[in-house]
Amino acid sequence: MKDIMLDYIDFGNYCRNELNVTCQYGYYMLNGLAGHPELGKGLRITGDAWNYHSLRIHKDDTDTFKERVNEWRKIPVCELKE
Repeated sequence: MKDIMLDYIDFGNYCRNELNVTCQYGYYMLNGLAGHPELGKGLRITGDAWNYHSLRIHKDDTDTFKERVNEWRKIPVCELKE
């Protein structure tokens, strides 16, 4: 039987290595907190929602999340405040 947790990677390492942000800011973008957009809808995430250091993201969802983050980063700051 396959261990499905092998399909998940550490969210903090992913954020630092792929998005150049800390796990905390990745968590904000994932859940739409602290003025960030909610970019995690429909993604497979495991771990304790109250402890962002415990989070893991499914390896097949990493490209989707990175694309969403990169699209959001392209929006000029003046448009984000509207």
